[in-house]
Amino acid sequence: MRIGFFTNSYIPTINGVVRSLVTAKDELERKGHSVYIFYATRKFFDKELRPLGRGTFPYRSIAIENKSNVVVPITWFADAVQYARSWQLDIIHSHHPAFVGTEGQKVAKSLGIPLVFTYHSEYDQYGAWAPGNLLKIIAANHMLAIARTYIQGCDGVVAPSAAIKDFLLAHHVDKPIAVIPTGIPLSRNLVSDKGKNAALRRRWGLADTDFVLLSVSRLSPEKNISLLLRAFAEVQRIVLRVRLVIVGTGILAGRLKDEAKELGIADAVRFVGAVRPEEVYRYYDFADLFAYSSRADTQALVLAEAASRGLAIVTVRNTGTASFIIDGLNGIMVNPSEEDFAAAIIRLAQDDVERSRLAQQGKVIVRRYSAAASADKLIEFYGQIIAASSSGVPLPAGSFSFAQNYEADRL
Repeated sequence: MRIGFFTNSYIPTINGVVRSLVTAKDELERKGHSVYIFYATRKFFDKELRPLGRGTFPYRSIAIENKSNVVVPITWFADAVQYARSWQLDIIHSHHPAFVGTEGQKVAKSLGIPLVFTYHSEYDQYGAWAPGNLLKIIAANHMLAIARTYIQGCDGVVAPSAAIKDFLLAHHVDKPIAVIPTGIPLSRNLVSDKGKNAALRRRWGLADTDFVLLSVSRLSPEKNISLLLRAFAEVQRIVLRVRLVIVGTGILAGRLKDEAKELGIADAVRFVGAVRPEEVYRYYDFADLFAYSSRADTQALVLAEAASRGLAIVTVRNTGTASFIIDGLNGIMVNPSEEDFAAAIIRLAQDDVERSRLAQQGKVIVRRYSAAASADKLIEFYGQIIAASSSGVPLPAGSFSFAQNYEADRL
């Protein structure tokens, strides 16, 4: 198959959506399919805008650097259609419900090919950046309305978790919905290099005797890093030589660094910034415990990554985290209060046996999240959508049933 991905963000940007589509692209191409990327560049005035490689189409875009951190693509629609036609696309897979996603919808309609959309985010939670409670409610409802309207022009929807599928059904989405978690490449990068891990700890001023609490997250309002900092202030009072390492960047980076100073924990917190996806696993490998504070996720991919590297997990309960964590089996889930969060972190920091038990169970459960198995599911879903489009008889709305079981990779 020839598949066109349409996305508002792409490398070198690092976020969950980019990691998801890069992983899917790699696995699909490994299985003999071709994937073409149509992406926003955050560049508009470059005289010669060069694509990132063969099979990529860059949209000239204007970045609106505010709390919503959006990019607006501006290009000739005909150019995208010309490239899509020359690549003989069979199907378009959109990863956003606006901007480049809207372009994907128009290209699919122009070429008469089907369109699939992944519901990557809890869009109703993205009103958190708006000032005031009333505006937050209005923004949340507006974001949800945009996504629902967009879905009406699609032939199928990918839900990263069963909880998101249930959410879509509860909001009367009348399209076939396939539950396909974003996979992680379990068969790669599994060997931990103790020497390199030790060197990375030294680089960030961490002693061998320090207990390292790790969080990997975008620094934006919905990720709720402020809660993690407040909880860590309490943890630091109880746990000796504990350090917090935060990997990720975002619009709140400066404010969060200031908050760490105000809480008196700045000396114990390391803001690492952006790290390339292929290097993030080294941070998992030198950590002792993983903490996650986000209030909005569809599947919380970082939890699967942390588990695959043998880390026990403490996380705030939300739709995405609840789709992966079985409380008390492969991690601890807490309510979004700094007291509960801190208590769970302290408990695991002080109990090596329990922490090890949770980590071992996590490595077993994460096998369900193989990138190869997720790609196999995508291939079947694409095939059914294409066949239905060709026949003129759409697939039944509601839960999509896969024709076969897909074995996950083994650790």
